Amino acid sequence: MSSAILDNVMEGSTAYLTISFYDTNQSLITPKTIDYYITDDSGTLIHSPTSVTPASTITITLTPSDNSLSSSSDRINVVTIIAYYSPTNRVVSEYRYNVKSLVGFPFPPSLVTELVGISESVSISIH
Repeated sequence: MSSAILDNVMEGSTAYLTISFYDTNQSLITPKTIDYYITDDSGTLIHSPTSVTPASTITITLTPSDNSLSSSSDRINVVTIIAYYSPTNRVVSEYRYNVKSLVGFPFPPSLVTELVGISESVSISIH
């Protein structure tokens, strides 16, 4: 299992996690099934298990709901990816990122309208 810490994602923001799957020869490969879920670093479920259409490269949208906070403290989110290549051959990886608390969030509605379309993106490869 590999683990990576991503950059900060601002509270309430959309971010994208792009994942590529490789075989032992470092060639792109498409798993038979791909699922993911998101927890915080203490194991509390944030995003229920979700299936993704199998492809050699996928992009998971980390939604504003995934990145919302209920306190003024930052939180580490953990995205767990499970990819099956056969019934007995799977890869499990996790990716960690910091949800950065914003003072004064949620924003007044007028400011939210001005921020639409702003997002962050990261790219990760599973080997």
